[in-house]
Amino acid sequence: MIVSGKEAGKGQKLAMDAGKYVRYTPEQVEALERVCREKQKKEACRLQAVNRKLTAMNKLLMEENDRLQKQVSQLVCENGYMRQQLHNASVATTDTSCESVVTSRQHHHQQNPTPQCPQKDPNNPAGLLAIAEETLAEFLSKATGTAVEWVQMVGMKPGPDSIGIIAVSHNCSGVAARACGLVNLEPTKVAEILKDRLSWYHDCRCLDVLTVIPTGNGGNIELLYMQTYAPTTLASARDFWILRYTTCLEDGSLVICERSLTPSTGGPVGPAASDFIRATMLPSGYLIRPCEGGGSMIHIVDHVDLDVWSVPEVIRPLYESPEILAQKMTLAALRHIRQISQEASGEIAYVGRHQPAVLRNFIRRLSRGFNDAVNGFADDGWSLMGSDGVEDVTISINSSPNKFHRSHFNSSTVFSGIGCGILCAKASMLLQNVPPALLVCFLREHRSEWADFGVDAYSASSLRASPYAVPGVRSGSNFVGNQIILPLAHTTEHEETLEVVRIVDHGFNQDDVLSRNIHLLQLCRGIDENAAGACAQLVFAPIDESFADDTPLLTSGFRIIPLDSRPDGPKATRTLDLASTLEVGSGAAAHTANKTTCSAFNSRSVLTVAFQFTFENHLRENVAAMARQYVRSVVTSVQRVAMAIAPSRLGSHIGAKQPLGSPEAHTLAQWIFRSYRFHIGVDLFQADSHTSESLLKNLWHHSDAIVPSIFNFANQAGLDMLETTHVALQDITLDKILDDSGRKVLNAEFPKIMQQGFAYLPAGICSSSMGRPISYEQVVAWKVLNDVDSPHCLAFIGAFLGGGTDSPSPVAPAAAGQPATGRTMASVEQLVLDLCDPELREHALFDLSKRKKKEKRKGQWRKEEERGKKRKQRWKEIGLVRAARFILIQEIVSIYPALSPPTLSPDVSNRVCNALALLQCVASHPDTQILFLNAHIPLYLYPILNTTSKARPFEYLRLASLGVIGALVKVDDPEAISFLLQTEIIPLCLRTMEIGGELSKTVATFIVQKILFDNLGLQHVCATFERFFAVDVILANMVVSLVEQPSARLLKHIIRCYLRLSENGRACKALTRGLPVMLKDGTFNRCLRDDPAIRQWLQQLLHNVAGANPVLSLWA
Repeated sequence: MIVSGKEAGKGQKLAMDAGKYVRYTPEQVEALERVCREKQKKEACRLQAVNRKLTAMNKLLMEENDRLQKQVSQLVCENGYMRQQLHNASVATTDTSCESVVTSRQHHHQQNPTPQCPQKDPNNPAGLLAIAEETLAEFLSKATGTAVEWVQMVGMKPGPDSIGIIAVSHNCSGVAARACGLVNLEPTKVAEILKDRLSWYHDCRCLDVLTVIPTGNGGNIELLYMQTYAPTTLASARDFWILRYTTCLEDGSLVICERSLTPSTGGPVGPAASDFIRATMLPSGYLIRPCEGGGSMIHIVDHVDLDVWSVPEVIRPLYESPEILAQKMTLAALRHIRQISQEASGEIAYVGRHQPAVLRNFIRRLSRGFNDAVNGFADDGWSLMGSDGVEDVTISINSSPNKFHRSHFNSSTVFSGIGCGILCAKASMLLQNVPPALLVCFLREHRSEWADFGVDAYSASSLRASPYAVPGVRSGSNFVGNQIILPLAHTTEHEETLEVVRIVDHGFNQDDVLSRNIHLLQLCRGIDENAAGACAQLVFAPIDESFADDTPLLTSGFRIIPLDSRPDGPKATRTLDLASTLEVGSGAAAHTANKTTCSAFNSRSVLTVAFQFTFENHLRENVAAMARQYVRSVVTSVQRVAMAIAPSRLGSHIGAKQPLGSPEAHTLAQWIFRSYRFHIGVDLFQADSHTSESLLKNLWHHSDAIVPSIFNFANQAGLDMLETTHVALQDITLDKILDDSGRKVLNAEFPKIMQQGFAYLPAGICSSSMGRPISYEQVVAWKVLNDVDSPHCLAFIGAFLGGGTDSPSPVAPAAAGQPATGRTMASVEQLVLDLCDPELREHALFDLSKRKKKEKRKGQWRKEEERGKKRKQRWKEIGLVRAARFILIQEIVSIYPALSPPTLSPDVSNRVCNALALLQCVASHPDTQILFLNAHIPLYLYPILNTTSKARPFEYLRLASLGVIGALVKVDDPEAISFLLQTEIIPLCLRTMEIGGELSKTVATFIVQKILFDNLGLQHVCATFERFFAVDVILANMVVSLVEQPSARLLKHIIRCYLRLSENGRACKALTRGLPVMLKDGTFNRCLRDDPAIRQWLQQLLHNVAGANPVLSLWA
């Protein structure tokens, strides 16, 4: 058979086409379809669960909103009543005669007789039921009503991904905390977990149920006795005599309410216990509501009176702070329930052979062991040992196995295997200006700075059969091994981390038994915690290699509790918050700066250290001496570390850095100005008047960098050059910023400065606080004299050019105090060419961004723009515009892998910020803006704006990215607004307005404001209720946060956003109920007193809202 060439080619083509596809058998197709159906089913179930969660959260937020509305109404009524009383008192005639006073008091007593609560018989269930029902009513009024004035806890904002709604009490008897949240557990399971307080409340020593009385409504009444540990060695423990009432409400909710039984409430009162102070639990409890589709909605209220007057005054904040109560009890309960819920649903994957319950038991035992060591109760067998004449370290011994039999182990055979007794050395001390989380993190990661390997080896030897001689504590670093931290488990929010520390021995071979590695089971708490009142803790116990579930734990460690519950410590204030002090002399700025400085440099915390050791009876004195010496050595090391990381470590003569506008800053400005004129013969700058306020303002806005040698002040140009803020300026010294040649020049010229009063230092290169090179022009250094003409410090003034190794051109001595402009933009083309060279790119980016900022500040940028068209034409001819744009985008895209998980380093962040600064120029120029939008370059910034990390590198990136978007909307271009709306920029701005710093919030709010002022933007936001609600909630939360940290600049943009929303009919009607009350009651009058424009906008907003008719269903 002969086949033609055409047919042969056709057959070959068909064979090739058939080979492109994979053929499946019917069984394989069925299996694939089954897998797809299962995936779809799982995804559908997940989406249904998310929908149920969001529905329940929405219901919870609506209830919270109703409660807040009731609270506002109640406060308005109380305010009106107080005004009426004050008015009546001012016009009434006061009769101060003795007879009148006695008569009025008797009349008042007759009108308001003191309620008499008869003593309830414990054998009479009806009497106890009456107390229980009264407790139930008071608890519900706190959980869902307005019996307590609740304020949102700082740092705990509600949202779908948050733990819940957390609030603390304000101006009430005792301290109280409240939490609302959702968990995927049934109400009965939740109630069972919450009743087991020992499993989640680490400060609970015991909870004994003495009596259980069933009630007719299906519930029961329990009489409880509870003991709690003292957090430090400086106070006594507390105990409670409690009535607990469990019942069901008509709507199916489950309620567990508690209160202390006292003579005033009635009921049986237990006897007092030694070593304990009786505290009072005011009506508290748990309201557990079932949710549709499964799960529960939980309301938790904790309200206690801890008898604060029985503790030393220095640590009373520990017992007066509702934030600390919220962290230790309220949040601990909610977190524990969520942890169990996620474990049950399989959301948490544990590695290793240990079950979650076993790991939680390890955490509980470590916490309990440390609490037992700190408190040393006599009924556990502890007794004090005589001191060596110095009372800084307390030694307690325990020669009885009852301690372990009760708290840790189930058999005394384990105790007999580890020694004849336990010795505990403990101490407490106050720390000043040391962030607890930072200190604990340092102690965890740098064990060699405080630990002694010999002591660790001695502690570990107690778990082995062979004894080990008592080591001596040696001076210096004796940590001859390396530590390896092996993560074991952590809670869902990383507030607790359980890990194994393996110490590898290198050279310490005193005994064969000790030549092996040492293992420690370690618990870290509060390292990632930024909320107010959070306690930081590092406790550990030696453990053998078997890591058995019932292994004995002898816990030692550190606990640091902040006495000031403000979260804005030194670490939090070291942000790019330079603009908050720009308004020199203004009352608002001075108030804000003083408040920031006070909170940053007056934070206190109490440190408790406890170390436990085993001992043989005949070695007890030797172990005691070793333990006392070791704890003193550890305390000394901790003090040294605290001084190293505290912001005030430069010396007491510097003290807290004064904010701009303070009396010290005014005085220093006068000294600098007067000394410059005295030594050099000319004025440093032309001032309208020589008042301190005018001098400081001119000094701050001077175009050249002015920095004193003691680094307690710098003007704006100086801070820009050093890349720092006033708060972090104190961390800088001359040795850090000057290179070797600069230090040699300064040392050589120093005698001349002291003799002549001034000297000219040649141009050179220094380093910023970020370690980047900065080239500067010739510098004038002069001696600053105080009011009595004594030398106070040196001051330096000079013009800086930015990064890079370009050789600066010196200026003439006569122009030392004036800006150098000789080479301002002469090498811009060359710098753009340098962008194409990977080795020169970083310096080119830095230099271009710095030149842009410097020239914009000097008013020369506009002149350069006039020459921009000609230069742009030349660049087009050589293709540099396209190359530069591609390189800038490449710099941005290169950091995407470091965004999630957040691993971005400061150096990389600053490099990308420089690229973004150049993109901002392109976005703001009218000739390139359209090209910028057509290339969709803003989309490359959205992954950066979508980050949630609050670390400084990410904050800088968000701020720089928002600057690019802000440049687009600043010119009011409808095409730019339309592009941003189509790419969903508003949700990204709302995210920044929620989690960003003040500057980021301000820029993001400005962008939203500019979008709203465009008609298309206003229609977009008000088109659906969901969009309007999202914007309204974020704006309201920002208004609430401004009550504690006022910012007139940010408030201005918020008011303008609300004002624009009020111009839409449906939005205005919604604002009649949703507008924050703080904008209505004059809360911000002081903040707005110097800006009549903002006050006028606010009045117009209130007028618009007052004229609207509220309608519940606005968006049908």
